[in-house]
Amino acid sequence: MTGVTLTDDEKRILKRLGGVTICRAAAYPDGEAEFYNTATWGCTLSWPGVDCAGAFATRTGIVVFRSGDRDPLTRKVANPVATLTWKRVKAWAESLPDEMREQAARIAYPYPDYAACYELADRLLGRSTTEPKELTLW
Repeated sequence: MTGVTLTDDEKRILKRLGGVTICRAAAYPDGEAEFYNTATWGCTLSWPGVDCAGAFATRTGIVVFRSGDRDPLTRKVANPVATLTWKRVKAWAESLPDEMREQAARIAYPYPDYAACYELADRLLGRSTTEPKELTLW
């Protein structure tokens, strides 16, 4: 792939959105603009090197922060752990090869094939080099 390369942190954030959303963003970067502009959600998540992390979406992107670093009234984060802007997502999607974008469109619309979307999303994003390895109980 050529063009925009996402950092490991940006990939980790994008993976939180799920395979279908990743495929839809890849297929139609402008079509997902309404989703981006109306996304206002928050969640807790595990993040490497952070005991208790949270994330929330705004009109400009997604912010990952340490618990206690976000002002509850202003919703501002003084020291974000990681960020991903919607502009970066759009630039990344537009830089993908046409074949990958066409495949994403076929499997994500109108009724998504969830397994295929997650498989393609993994190929689009690649494995993060800093992802924790899955532990096996023997």
